Amino acid sequence: MHALRPNFRRGFTILEIMIVISIMAVVMAVAVPAIIRSSRKQPLAAALDTVSGLCARARAESILKRQRRQLQFELMGRPRQVVLLGPSAGQSQAGAGVPLTVSAAPVELARAILPDFVEISPADSFATTFRPDGTCDGFKLEFRGDGHSYTMELEPATSLALIKENF
Repeated sequence: MHALRPNFRRGFTILEIMIVISIMAVVMAVAVPAIIRSSRKQPLAAALDTVSGLCARARAESILKRQRRQLQFELMGRPRQVVLLGPSAGQSQAGAGVPLTVSAAPVELARAILPDFVEISPADSFATTFRPDGTCDGFKLEFRGDGHSYTMELEPATSLALIKENF
C-alpha cells in the first residue's frame, strides 16, 4: 500500500503529539508535589533520625575505637542541640574495666541542631556515656509534633535506640 502512494510520510500527527503532551502534563502535575513532599523530611522525623543516628555513631565509635563517647543533650533554650564528644588527645585508651583518665576537655566530634517545631521532653540538659563494652547510661525522651508522638528509649545494656509511636 505504501508503494502506491509515493507522498506517504511516516510520523505522528500534531493531534497525537498534543494528546501525549497533555497526558504527560497531567502526570507531572500529580507527581511533582508528591515527590517534593516525600523528599523533604518532616521536623519530627528529622529530630528522631538525628538523635538515633548520633546514638548509633557514638555506640559504633566507642566499640570500634575502644574509647568512651559521650552525647550531650542541650534541650533547654534555643538552639536545642546534641553534641557527640570524644576523648581529648591527651586521654588514654580505655578498654573494658580500664578507667578513663581525664586530662583535658573532650573533643567535639559532631553537633546537630534539633528542629524548633518539635516538642521534646524532658526539656533538660543531660549527658549519656557510651562505653567500649557496648553499654551506655541510657535515657528516655518523648518527641511530639506533626500530630504524632514518639518515645525514644536508649537501652543501657545494648546501647540501641528503640523508637515506638505513642497512640
